[in-house]
Amino acid sequence: MPVTFDYLGDTDLLYVLNKIKNVLEGTGGFTPGYVKQVSGKQLSTEDFTSALLTKLNGITESADAVSWTQTQSSTGGVKIAEITINGTTINVYSPEQVTPTVDTEMSNSSTNAVQNKVIKKYVDDAVGAVVTIHFEVVSLLPVTGDPTVIYLVPNGGSSGSDQKDEYVWIESESRYEKIGSTDVDLSGYVQASQLVEISTSDIDTMFDTVFGN
Repeated sequence: MPVTFDYLGDTDLLYVLNKIKNVLEGTGGFTPGYVKQVSGKQLSTEDFTSALLTKLNGITESADAVSWTQTQSSTGGVKIAEITINGTTINVYSPEQVTPTVDTEMSNSSTNAVQNKVIKKYVDDAVGAVVTIHFEVVSLLPVTGDPTVIYLVPNGGSSGSDQKDEYVWIESESRYEKIGSTDVDLSGYVQASQLVEISTSDIDTMFDTVFGN
């Protein structure tokens, strides 16, 4: 008997969503799985303490909470203002202005910013040094290959004459290296004939098992 695989189609998915709706609403033989909202209320019960409620009611409408932390750097700075909050004076400082040093060339040891034009030149030079690889179909591999070419050689495979082996030329060793093939083996993949759509009766059974209709 061939192996089959169940899948959920569009019609079945809509059926499942309606079943979930029945579970939530307590219809179709199901008991509601949640507490319905009471009209006109945000909370059905007071689920915080009475002491907290009393505290909240005692806060004036215009009250604000303020938190402030002031850290002055070791190098000092310029005092620009004072702020008093609940009797505590906080000094406000502006850091001293520092002129950054900008490098004019790339350096692994530098801690300064590098000019944009230096970075652009470095990137342009790196991109310009990239060798473009291209494919080439040949009936036989040439005696000496080109390291920038991936050679496609027909292998006469069972899938048809269009199947080819892939080779690259290893210049340092003066030889070819097979790196792959265009053959595609679909024997391990699920076939359309093995797919079976789940029935609504199967879905009913699943819901009855989980929710106990």
